[in-house]
Amino acid sequence: TVDSLFCLEEKSDYEHRKLCEKICSGEKCDDAATWREAMQMTLGSILDHSLEEKEADKKIIALHRRATARFKLTAQRDKLEQEEVLKIWMLYFLVLLKYGEQKDAKQTMKHIQRIQFS
Repeated sequence: TVDSLFCLEEKSDYEHRKLCEKICSGEKCDDAATWREAMQMTLGSILDHSLEEKEADKKIIALHRRATARFKLTAQRDKLEQEEVLKIWMLYFLVLLKYGEQKDAKQTMKHIQRIQFS
């Protein structure tokens, strides 16, 4: 559900909820900028949630992993979209660094560098 994917609760911000619903309904599912904004809102609100710490860590990593699976790093995008996709991948890297395994964060950064600078 939209709530579980984006770690939403009843007290979640209205704008955040609407943005997430647009993604899940298909209206904005292919819009990297909308995904990035929703992911940043989720990160900003995760501290206010009543989830157990480990559960929240897993959910936030899963959300970012899903976004990177949807938006692959490629050179075949226009410049603005490529920048948004890179921001999604950098958010994933930062989330792994903070909430995940260091080795996963290192592998992700190597992947970003290999694609961006090849």
